[in-house]
Amino acid sequence: PADTNAEETLNPLKYANHACNIRNKEVVNCDPLLAQMRRVKSQIEQLQAKQSFYRGDATIPFNELR
Repeated sequence: PADTNAEETLNPLKYANHACNIRNKEVVNCDPLLAQMRRVKSQIEQLQAKQSFYRGDATIPFNELR
């Protein structure tokens, strides 16, 4: 290219280089209330399993309850 067009030649190359360096990272949208509800539900299930074990009607050994 001619020296007069050097600016027009460099701009697309700079843009292309910049575009190649862009990295996107996906983020999972998670409702904090929903996440807490899942934790509480899991805790309730664990407590119910322990209660069953202590009552004597559990089918799972105690060390597998965690």
